[in-house]
Amino acid sequence: RRVLFRSIFKIEYNKGMKSKEVLESVNQTIADSMIDRARILAGVSHAGQKYGNQPYMAHIEDVVHRVKQITSDPEIICAAYLHDTVEDTDVTYGDIQQQFGDNVAAMVWAVTGIGANRAEKMANAIEKIAHTCDF
Repeated sequence: RRVLFRSIFKIEYNKGMKSKEVLESVNQTIADSMIDRARILAGVSHAGQKYGNQPYMAHIEDVVHRVKQITSDPEIICAAYLHDTVEDTDVTYGDIQQQFGDNVAAMVWAVTGIGANRAEKMANAIEKIAHTCDF
């Protein structure tokens, strides 16, 4: 990871850095697009995590790919990249709100499941989505 971030983004990434510290570095160097910042934050935040047998980013990229087939809205694409960060990393709702705005934070929060197990988390997320959307 350190080589990737240093070579591509010219960011000095040290093992043990918090996601917030990396995001601050990203904002100071390559804050060209909101989507790039979301992708980088998701990658750093989920580094070392697995989704089945694959790196967690395989799941994230799959979700983003599916979302991009439906919309090109940058806020929705950012939310797709960040959809598991609050639930599974040290990134908070406030961090997302501050860096990406209220709309992205609300979308991420809507799909953030709170509960003791996978079933409870899914039920919580579905309930929040149902209360967030106008049908």
